[in-house]
Amino acid sequence: MKNVILITDVNFWEKCSGNRARIEALISYIAKHVKLTVVNTGPAPKHMQTYLADRYQAEFIILECDRILNSTAYIRRLRSVIKNRSFDSIIIEYVHSSYFLNCFPENVRMILDAHDIVSERARQFAAFNYQGVLYEMNEEDEYRLFQCYDHVMVLSSNDQTIVSGVLGPERTILSPHPVVTTPKKLRNAVSNITFIASSYLPNVDGISFFIENCWPAIRSKYDVTLNVIGTVCEKLQSPPEKNIMIKGFAANLNDVYADADIIINPVRFGAGLKIKNIEALGNGLPLVTTSHSASGLGKIPADIIKIAL
Repeated sequence: MKNVILITDVNFWEKCSGNRARIEALISYIAKHVKLTVVNTGPAPKHMQTYLADRYQAEFIILECDRILNSTAYIRRLRSVIKNRSFDSIIIEYVHSSYFLNCFPENVRMILDAHDIVSERARQFAAFNYQGVLYEMNEEDEYRLFQCYDHVMVLSSNDQTIVSGVLGPERTILSPHPVVTTPKKLRNAVSNITFIASSYLPNVDGISFFIENCWPAIRSKYDVTLNVIGTVCEKLQSPPEKNIMIKGFAANLNDVYADADIIINPVRFGAGLKIKNIEALGNGLPLVTTSHSASGLGKIPADIIKIAL
């Protein structure tokens, strides 16, 4: 059986964002097919190693429990814990963690799970005057890092085209996000419009724009309630009217989807595949989204998805 090590700085077990769902799904799948070691930089409680090992049937290593370290310290910690061990492949989550490649010999197959094209995300953020909010990388530097890998995994066909142009199709892996759900029964009358999101800036911007610019027109014509779910609620001000419910984090999204009549995703900028779109469609619910948000979905028949401006 192949030995694979996956390295991430994301606490994916918290399940409050699309990228966490993505990483968890990848770990769950890979652990069934290889001998998997997952390294998380932390900080995280040490008992999480045992908890996650039991849950996913894989080895888990947390490099630091109490604080954030610099890259040099993380490399030192990783080299110590994998000393005298060999791996067939390494998977790095996000291009900014590429410095971990220095811990492995050249004969290890090196794979990047890119999630987003960072240089494209930077352009999108800049267009809405959010320069420097997240780590940024120009196109030249990002593509140079891509060249360090044997393969780069992407979530959408759009990103596949970009990365294939840099590395060639044989080194580009399209790995869409899976959603295992139970389709919900559609109701004839719409009562609940729902937005589910993390506190990621484009989500906060999108729902704030929607409440200010779109919701008044909707409420003037329809007796409906807007339900906002997830850690995005932590970044929002008090709702301007009683028909907007800022509900916060929900541990059981299945119940949230069961109560929803329409899912919206008013995100206006960012990059990559919007996993909240995949989850909505996977639950069999109508999705109303923006042209930007739908761009990562590829070609979808017009009767499947409604795109708003």
